[in-house]
Amino acid sequence: MHANLFMKISTLIVIAATLAFINLSGVAEDPQVIPKPPAEAVVDVTKPWPSPEVVQGIKIPAPRSKKEVEAVRGAVPPISPEESQRPFRIVLCAAVKDAGHNGVGFHDYPIWRERWTKILGEVPGVTTEPADQWPTAEQFRKADVIAFFHNNPVWDATKVPELDAFLARGGGLVFLHFSMNGNREPKALAERIGRAWTGNKWLRGDVQLKYSPHEITKGFPESDIRPEEPYWNLFGDGQGTTTIAAMDADGAAQPQVWSMERGGGRVFVCIPCHFTWTHDDPLFRVLAYRGFCWSAKRPLNRLDAAIYTGARVVEP
Repeated sequence: MHANLFMKISTLIVIAATLAFINLSGVAEDPQVIPKPPAEAVVDVTKPWPSPEVVQGIKIPAPRSKKEVEAVRGAVPPISPEESQRPFRIVLCAAVKDAGHNGVGFHDYPIWRERWTKILGEVPGVTTEPADQWPTAEQFRKADVIAFFHNNPVWDATKVPELDAFLARGGGLVFLHFSMNGNREPKALAERIGRAWTGNKWLRGDVQLKYSPHEITKGFPESDIRPEEPYWNLFGDGQGTTTIAAMDADGAAQPQVWSMERGGGRVFVCIPCHFTWTHDDPLFRVLAYRGFCWSAKRPLNRLDAAIYTGARVVEP
């Protein structure tokens, strides 16, 4: 009797151990499950993004006058019917908001990507695609211009060949605000876009941008004051860059917008677009869209049809 009981207990122990091993093995072999972010609200691109009146202690600026914007647009000759229909492939690369920037109204990378993917995609002949963190190999192969707006979370030396190959075939690169973050490879990034962020100087408040003569600044005023977040004292000496706009700080002009040519391609960098409301400023859009077009070697006003879609503008 005792022997039978012992055997039954032993059998139960073996079965339990086997089930435990199977369960543990299953956990070890299953791929890591990463919770998906909650679905974002449907974006109405016909209206400006509803930014708070005050963000990080900064009051939202007044909307632009359409008359002011039209004066700038009018400095560029009309686009030809052929160019207005020529295929233009744009990739907009963003990521989730970075740590330390979880508030509302700034570093809203996913909002920018969703809005501009839709807004620019409405321009005849333009195809837009979103990318998360870094473009795919297929996007690098097909895009005319790739725009980044994020904290450059996956940048490292392994990404260098893709940028170099894209530029070598004549592709255009656009880096907005914190996407110039060099992470652990600032030298490699600065060599390709002129300068890189490594934890340098910055401020938040009214910034007077002074525009330099350039194809992109045709029609722009000599200067413009808006609340933004500029960076300076960056990694890299800006070799090969052309300053498009600068601000005065530390007794010198500090480049905030610049262009450069590398290989067969072009690069456009614009730092002052921290706030979400800036992306709905039609004059900023003229500057940024021209940067897209210049980088892709297209007429500067190729994307003008998207300037006022959901923009913060008033008549006249």
